[in-house]
Amino acid sequence: MVIFGAIVNKDGKFKIVKQKDEIDNFLKRLPEGERKNYQVIKLKYFWNGNLEELEEFVLQNIDKLLSYPFIKSKFKFNNLKREVTFLRKYYKLVLGALKTGEIKTKTSGLEIPEKKREEIREKILLLLYNLIQEAIRQKSKEIPKLGNVERLPANSIFLNLQNLNKEVIKGGKTKLLFKIPELNTMEKAILQSLYYSLFFFISEEKNKVNENTYMFRLTDLMEAIGIPKREWGKEKKSMGYSREQKNEVLNLIKLINIKPPEAEVKKLSEEGREEIRKLLGIETKEGDIFAFTPVLIGYDALYDNNRNVKDANIIVSLRPGFNPSYIKTFKTNVFKSKLDDPHYRLLAIYLANGKRNGKITIKVRELYKISEIDTDMRHPSRSKDKIIKLLERAKDEGIIKGYKTEEAKTFSELLEKNITIFFEEDKKK
Repeated sequence: MVIFGAIVNKDGKFKIVKQKDEIDNFLKRLPEGERKNYQVIKLKYFWNGNLEELEEFVLQNIDKLLSYPFIKSKFKFNNLKREVTFLRKYYKLVLGALKTGEIKTKTSGLEIPEKKREEIREKILLLLYNLIQEAIRQKSKEIPKLGNVERLPANSIFLNLQNLNKEVIKGGKTKLLFKIPELNTMEKAILQSLYYSLFFFISEEKNKVNENTYMFRLTDLMEAIGIPKREWGKEKKSMGYSREQKNEVLNLIKLINIKPPEAEVKKLSEEGREEIRKLLGIETKEGDIFAFTPVLIGYDALYDNNRNVKDANIIVSLRPGFNPSYIKTFKTNVFKSKLDDPHYRLLAIYLANGKRNGKITIKVRELYKISEIDTDMRHPSRSKDKIIKLLERAKDEGIIKGYKTEEAKTFSELLEKNITIFFEEDKKK
């Protein structure tokens, strides 16, 4: 259905029209003093899908309508939860009556024909959808742009996030294993980067909305963690994020809300126990398994007319008990490079954390495990070249100073040898 827009008066009553001329004629007929009580809304967003999906979206996002005075004044309880509940109930009744035929004309009491009811329902849903999308767009414009991720969280529980579906950090007095539904290497690299960047921004109070809420634009967050932009458009001259890239990040956000990582406490020092208590507000002991839910991450998506995500407002809410004032951080340049190789990002995070020990000595086999690179015994030179390429990149980007491997005659022998990784000392201020 092609319609131009709607005219809404201050009481929230509206008339939806197909042509701009209809609005002009309507306003001309109004007395001069009455025109200021009407608002013209041009419909810019259209829904490429069935009405049931559109109705579900509208009802899920009904709270956005309260940003409009002509709606808020109609449902005013001075209590947000009650206003949202009432608003959802009101529109459920209206839309439900249009579907079932229980709605009648005021003048005659006759039922509105089914075809007409469906047309009215579609118009109402499109108007509400446009109001919701415009509210999300306006909120997005208010969100400050993010800077760089300059530091990594240093608390042991955050360092142990590298133990995601596999044991990476073996030393230390506190060890946790995090379990989550199976992810590929890129998804793990993005998820770890998201967690570390969000905890950094929270510790810095970046984009803080209120005591318990932070808000970020999806594309800003993707840029902050280094996801590379792609060329797009007919002439491939513009740079931006594809719908696949944006959906990949949003799907990870959905996943950790539906099924957050579970942390199994393998080893726990008294210091680690106290740290977890202060940070998360929970008591733990060795052998415990707890859901890692310091924050709840939601989003409001802004769609194009093909229902592809243009951008989204990422809403991060602190869970009760989580106290970000106890987040400790250390300086790093991990996020200065692009997340163009997930194997490198996983290794870079590990190396950045190891810098605080002055040097790292581990088995070469462990580097492959950390980076999630397969050890190809049929083509050992390829496997060896891959890990050397990652280490040289880390060296070029200033994450490490250098490395030294024990001599070995074969690749199988090399895997069991130690590699020592050296770091530059931080300059004293």
